[in-house]
Amino acid sequence: MGGLEVLLMQIMRRMDRQRFAFDILTQSQHRPHFADELHDLGVRLHTGPPLSRPLAFARRFRQIIKNDGPFEALHCHLHRSAAPVLLLARMAGVPIRVVHSHNDLRERDAHLATPQRLAHAAARAAIRHHATHHLAVSSRAAASLYGPDYRRLPRLTLLPPGIDFTPFQQAVDPSPLRRQLRIPTDALVVGHVGRFAYAKNHPFLLEIAQTVLKNQPDAHFVFVGDGPDFHTIRRQIQERKLEHRVHLLGARTDVPELMNHVFDIFLFPSLHEGLGIVLIEAQAAGLPCLTADTIPDEARVIPELFHTYPLAASADDWAQELVRIAPRRMPACDEALRLCEQSHFAMRHSIEKLTAVYAASRAA
Repeated sequence: MGGLEVLLMQIMRRMDRQRFAFDILTQSQHRPHFADELHDLGVRLHTGPPLSRPLAFARRFRQIIKNDGPFEALHCHLHRSAAPVLLLARMAGVPIRVVHSHNDLRERDAHLATPQRLAHAAARAAIRHHATHHLAVSSRAAASLYGPDYRRLPRLTLLPPGIDFTPFQQAVDPSPLRRQLRIPTDALVVGHVGRFAYAKNHPFLLEIAQTVLKNQPDAHFVFVGDGPDFHTIRRQIQERKLEHRVHLLGARTDVPELMNHVFDIFLFPSLHEGLGIVLIEAQAAGLPCLTADTIPDEARVIPELFHTYPLAASADDWAQELVRIAPRRMPACDEALRLCEQSHFAMRHSIEKLTAVYAASRAA
């Protein structure tokens, strides 16, 4: 359950299904976490081959259009691989083609070889040509996918991801959660939530953990998430002999409860992010957040909780900064929640904006 999957489910639950009907196409043959709920919501779920098999994907795409269409709009959440999907939609006669940027890959792109840079430039040009509407979760995400002149696009909307803050209001006794994880109630707990993939920088998280534990051996680190690197990170934890202090929880549905009652600080040294939804959630829980300078400033909702640190700094420096700010959890957590609920990240604002985009697209 990555951030995008959670965001899409929030949208599916709240969009006016009298006005909008949704189908979802995934590049996977595996059954998604939310398959049963999607069925209950009346959302048709389609699986298909990955875009790395372009001919097979194109056949599957045309089959869906033929059997389940026509569709008035396509909303594509891929990054540069959105180009062939938008082209297929255009060839199939889908009139509204929305592309949505969720990530900032410019730092990674700067180190690519010339042929790859040219391929990305071609993909960007194709996306701008075939999409009728352009969305992005932040200004950095917009610049990454659409180019530095993204503001000149005629139908561009910066659409921060909507978050349902209701679960952060739930009163939960923290003791059972910590007992379940075998963590003492008075231990310092450093939390991280993110897909186990390259961008989340889990190897560096382990370096920081090992450094912190040299000076604070009673501290605990809790990593929530799943993904392609999960087993690799678990093996590295065993090699470093950190099994009793670094806890891998996998995909969880109780992240708000973990943030509210288990974590003492939130650690997020991502290599790149379009925004970082979990950072907003961590602030809603009143957690101090230590995050890399790769994170867009739009994620800063509560300044006193948002601590940015250079990604290029050493694990030792990160560990010292973490220990320095760890005790500074916001005392009035209800105030943190109120500030987040009043921000433009509240789900109602996202739904209103997205409804406006779809409605304007249909009118056009």
